[in-house]
Parts: sequence; structure tokens; C-alpha cells
Amino acid sequence: MKNFSLSLFFILVSVATFAQSYDGPESVEYDFGNDRWLIGNKNSNQVLARDTDGNLSVLIPQSEIGNTGPYGIEIVGDVLYTCCGSRVKGFSLTTLDEVFNVNTGGTFLNGITHDNAGNLIVTDFTAKVIYKLDIAAETSTSIASNLVQSPNGIIFDEVNNRCVFVNWGSNAPIKAISLDDNTVSIIITTSYSNCDGIAVDGDGSYYVSVWGGQQTLKYSNDFASSPTIVVQGLSSPADIFFNIPGMILGIPNSGNNTVTFVQFSLNILEINASSALIYPNPASTQLFIELNENFAEPHLISVYDMSGKWVQSFGSEAFTFVSGKITLNCEMIQSGAYLLHLHGTERNEIIQIVIQ
Repeated sequence: MKNFSLSLFFILVSVATFAQSYDGPESVEYDFGNDRWLIGNKNSNQVLARDTDGNLSVLIPQSEIGNTGPYGIEIVGDVLYTCCGSRVKGFSLTTLDEVFNVNTGGTFLNGITHDNAGNLIVTDFTAKVIYKLDIAAETSTSIASNLVQSPNGIIFDEVNNRCVFVNWGSNAPIKAISLDDNTVSIIITTSYSNCDGIAVDGDGSYYVSVWGGQQTLKYSNDFASSPTIVVQGLSSPADIFFNIPGMILGIPNSGNNTVTFVQFSLNILEINASSALIYPNPASTQLFIELNENFAEPHLISVYDMSGKWVQSFGSEAFTFVSGKITLNCEMIQSGAYLLHLHGTERNEIIQIVIQ
């Protein structure tokens, strides 16, 4: 795995003040299509929506969720999937109708993520099982069972075609399950107890919420160095999510009915696509970017679509940088709007571009 380096500083930690509406917040997810946070409210069996002004409303009521859950939540396309006991239910974010309901036969489904092949990957905390659900076929298959620890939060690692997941218990390990052959391996054994959620930022760094210590930690993308503490003083921090374009880490505190939002500082530049970009070049597959202000040469460029999904990353060998102009030798990327994350030694920028 590539080892990317990025130094970010969070400039604000805000705890939502709507404790009367949060009731056991267990999971958060950012709904990019509707510019809002979604929160799984497990005690009241609802999914809440939090708008840009911080106002809360019920998106999916208890009558749809049932009496168990929602625990992990995950957006795939226009559908919100959530863990409800032994079932995974899906609701259209357009109509709010139930469009998916599969009984895995499990016991306590908790963490959920998805791959790029049309599958949901779900952890069963109590049975110590990991399931793969085919969304189109509406089927469920166990891909790992008899795990030593209780698996909890899980996230898809596209580069390595695996899922990385955290675990409950003392000295809780961080593990991976290969989606090529379903083998489970230990990435690192930690000194922490009861790891709950896991998220990844635009640099590939991992964030883990930990009940033992009531904190959220940050690991490098290869887990080679000791973690740093992002925020302390949490209360049973659960299933977290990193909004990459907005640079915000959402942390539900299931212990005191709050949600903590950590805002990271990052400058954003907007590039005039019509004058700054020529793609494709008739002679090559090159992307030309002329920055609007002085910027030191980046050592890494990461490309994301406007939903925050990683598309491709480029090391310094894949581009040239001369007098603020970048020539990027890239593979074919479809036309559309993208975010380019320029990783510098002392400074980082996100550039909004349009490839025509």
C-alpha cells in the first residue's frame, strides 16, 4: 500500500446541541446528493437528517426501521442501507420508500460498507461473522465466520480490494478481509480496547473511534506509525464518517446523545475549466492545470468525484510542475466535475475542476 503523508489541523470541534432529538446516535453518514448529515438514532429507531443549519428532522421513522436499529448506515447511489437486527434494509433517498430488505440470518448486524462490484459488506457483532450482500440479487452470503473478536466498524479499501475492520475487546486488533479470497488477516494489534467505527480521509489516513479512552485516533494509511489523537472527551464514540470534500469528521456519541463534528482546515481553489484545462490532448492523455495563486510543488495528487469517492492518485513521477503549471499524465478519466487534492509539504489545496 502506498504511504501518503498529509498534515491537517482541525480548527473546530462542535458538539450538536439537539440532545433532545438525538437518542443513542450510533452512526453517521454524509448525504452528498442532498448536502446533509444522516444519523442512525438507535434508541428511537429512526434515521435523522441534519441540514446545513444544524436543524434535525426524522428522515426514516420507526415504523419503517422496526424495533431494532438502525446501527450502521451506508449510502450507495440513491439508496440508504441500514443494519436492523438480522436484516439490512434499504430506503430510496428520493421517495423514502423501502426498496431493499434482506434477512442475513445473523444476530446483531452492526458495521456496513460497500465495494465497487455491487455488494454490501456487513459485520455481525454477536455472531462474529462477516456477510456479503449482492444488492441486485438481494442475496446474502457469509464470507467469514468464527472470528476471534467481535467485528464492528468496516470500510472498503479499493486500492487493495479488501475491507478494513475494527474489533471489540482489549488490545483490539485492526483486521482486513480480502475480497479476492475472503481471507482474514491482522493489520495491527492495538493497545486500545473496544474499537467501534472506522473512516478514511482523502489522504488515505484511517480514523478509529475508541470507547477505551473515549477518543478518536488517526493512523497512517499503512498503519506503520503510532496513531495520533484527533479528539478526546467523547462519550462512547460509535460509527464515524469522514466527509472528504468538506473535510469534516462526524462522530456520534452514543453515550451522551450528541454528535461531534471535527472541521479540518484546508484551502480550496476553484479553477476555470474552460481556460485552464485541455483534455484530452490530441497527442497524449494529459491534463493541464494552471493554478490561480502561488503554490509549492505537490508530492501527491488525488482525484475524487464530487461525491467524495476516490478515483485515482498520482505520485510525483506522474506529473510535472513548472511555475505553477501542472501537466498530469493520467489514464482516461471520464468527462465531469472532480476534486483534485494537491498534497504539499507545508500546504494542501483542493481544486474543483471540470473535465470536458
